[in-house]
Amino acid sequence: MPGLQFKIADLLREARDFKGIAASFLDRNTAWQLDQFTNSLTGTQSATTTHFKPLELEDLWTIPTRQYDRHPGQPVRACISGIWEIARAEPQPSGLGDKRKRAKKNSQVIAFSGKASMRITIHKADSAEGVKIPPPVGDGSDGIEGDRHDRVAMWRIECGALDGPGSYFHMQVLGDEPDPPFPKWLPVPRLPSLFSTPMAAIEFCLGELFQDQWAKEVAASQSPAESWRSRQGERLGYLLHWLRCEAMLKGSSSPWVNLKDAVPPDDLFVRERNTCEACNGKWASARVDPLRTGS
Repeated sequence: MPGLQFKIADLLREARDFKGIAASFLDRNTAWQLDQFTNSLTGTQSATTTHFKPLELEDLWTIPTRQYDRHPGQPVRACISGIWEIARAEPQPSGLGDKRKRAKKNSQVIAFSGKASMRITIHKADSAEGVKIPPPVGDGSDGIEGDRHDRVAMWRIECGALDGPGSYFHMQVLGDEPDPPFPKWLPVPRLPSLFSTPMAAIEFCLGELFQDQWAKEVAASQSPAESWRSRQGERLGYLLHWLRCEAMLKGSSSPWVNLKDAVPPDDLFVRERNTCEACNGKWASARVDPLRTGS
């Protein structure tokens, strides 16, 4: 059954904005993986089937960096990959009449229908100026995955199963090997996350590895940075409002347990809304750029 929904046009604009902002942070030999992802997403607009091939991002590498801390150690670089199983979903009726109906392609909606996971691995780099991509250690057939060469860290950013334990939006550390720390058989902690789309998950990685440089890039006063901030601000506003209502106004347990048990409504990011059903408070109904409004 389809789950959390997104407008295809919104995801496409997000991906194109992100590439425009992030180009200088990505290894140019693998940056084409973003184009491949965007092309696959574009194909869903004209497809006539209900279920699609999973959207996949394969081995998108960053350039080497030492900007991850004020007192950094060795230069590192990230390898980012992910998979999102999707299906077509019917857009919710707007209730605004024919005069306000959008073009068909702009109202097409897809939903996460299964696995939705972004995997970030951090590797040692020989120098901050540039290194060759590490060769794979294995193909996975012998239990050795190909990204273990000089790997120093790994985390996943995921949307959980509807009946799964832990927060629906969560992050996990390691959990892909049989031995400690964080062995595969112990999938905790599931750390709460605020990242609901593939591009938002990649931004978290870049923001961690390029602390000052990324902050300056997304603060630029022209497109695509303005468009990126506006789109992310709208979606994060909806998510934070929903999280607040689930924690404070619903459920009979502690706020944390309420949040851990909460499952977002499928149309959280696509519905037309004026007030929140839970608290009768106003939803932010327009995209707002905080750098323009001063808020």
